[in-house]
Amino acid sequence: MFTTKKPGILLIGLLLGLAGAGGSAYAREGTNSTTACSHDMTALLSGVTIFGVASWGENWVEYHNPDGTTVLSNVDLSNPKRGSWSSENCLEVCYGYVEGGGWCPQWQEVDDGWVNLNPETNEMIHFIYLIERGDVMGLENLMDRTDEETNAT
Repeated sequence: MFTTKKPGILLIGLLLGLAGAGGSAYAREGTNSTTACSHDMTALLSGVTIFGVASWGENWVEYHNPDGTTVLSNVDLSNPKRGSWSSENCLEVCYGYVEGGGWCPQWQEVDDGWVNLNPETNEMIHFIYLIERGDVMGLENLMDRTDEETNAT
C-alpha cells in the first residue's frame, strides 16, 4: 500500500504543516454528509497490520482482525492489548480496550499515509505510515501467549 522509511521526519513535517494551518489542515469529512464516503474503512482495515506514530513520538503497531477484534502493541511488541474495532460512519473508526477505554478518531488520508484526528478537537493524534495485509508481526499469537501467561498465574 504505502511505506516510508523515516516516519519521524514525516511526522515533524506534518505537525509543522498543521501548526502553520492553524491546526485545521485536515478538516473532518462529514460523518453526517449525504455524499458518498471516499473510503470503506472496514474494507481498508480488515485483516491488516498498521504501523503508526503518536503525536508525542511513540511508535505503535496494531492488527485489525476481520472479526472485529484488534491487538495493539508498542512497536517493540511489549505490552500488547486486546480490543475491538468497527467503522459505521464515513472515515470514523471506533476502538475499545478493556484497559484504556475507547475512542472514535476520524481518519484522513494524506500524501504519505493516514492521520487520526481527535474527534473533539480535530487535532492530529496519530500518523499511520504503513499498512500491510495480514498479521505481519504475529500480534494475535503474541496476545494469545500473553493471555496464557496471565491466566497461568
